[in-house]
Amino acid sequence: MGGTNSVAYVQSTVQAMFGDLYNNGLLIWIDGLLGYAESPEELLRIFLRVLTICEEKGMKLNPKKCKFFMTEALWCGRVVSGDGVRHDPARISASRQLPAPSTG
Repeated sequence: MGGTNSVAYVQSTVQAMFGDLYNNGLLIWIDGLLGYAESPEELLRIFLRVLTICEEKGMKLNPKKCKFFMTEALWCGRVVSGDGVRHDPARISASRQLPAPSTG
């Protein structure tokens, strides 16, 4: 178990690590990163900056958890694409299968 503010601390630390990329080509949720761009060339530039920053700061990436240059990604329970952000259909389906609440 971590401290009460540990999640907020990690979030702010990782945001600070990536500086001006945060919300400008890079979304960050705790230790999860999602790069985005208008073109493959711009995405490559962001990707190389992320790798450089990770190397400089000693941050390691788990190759098993990394996916690169996707047009659609499942991230933090949402489907993110060039068309926008929507809920993961699998999560919606699970919610719809819950029994209706009853009062006694």
